[in-house]
Amino acid sequence: MDKLIIRQADEAEYPQILAIQTAVFCGEQDIPEEIIASFLSNGPTCWVAERDGRIVGSIAAWTENGETHIGRFAVIPELRGHGVGKALLTHAAQELFRGGTEILYAEARDSAARMVRSMGGRDTGEPFPLYRGNVTPLVLEKEAFDPEKSTL
Repeated sequence: MDKLIIRQADEAEYPQILAIQTAVFCGEQDIPEEIIASFLSNGPTCWVAERDGRIVGSIAAWTENGETHIGRFAVIPELRGHGVGKALLTHAAQELFRGGTEILYAEARDSAARMVRSMGGRDTGEPFPLYRGNVTPLVLEKEAFDPEKSTL
């Protein structure tokens, strides 16, 4: 098996990213398919995890109300628990922080919220229901970001 490659996605790859998101968000979380692609209207930057020439996960960042948001974590089921999500979050956060972003905002499912917290993020509110399951509002600040302390 080839090494995992984390890189910024080309817009031509967005259909592949949307296919993974649709499988995860619709199939596992009951999010309606018609709203999956709606985040593209925010002009996101997407990063992908690629293994053996195949996109196996993604994460995105976008600006909303003057804030940089990060989310849209999606990793194919057979590679969950193998560090793909951590690699995606680490890479995207490093690029955003190097580019001048000071705070990343997120509303994350339990597994992604644990990952953000493990790298220095903190909750900014209580979990709330979103389709099947809950999401927790969080922030990850540049000064607190430390991917090395993650125990995931």
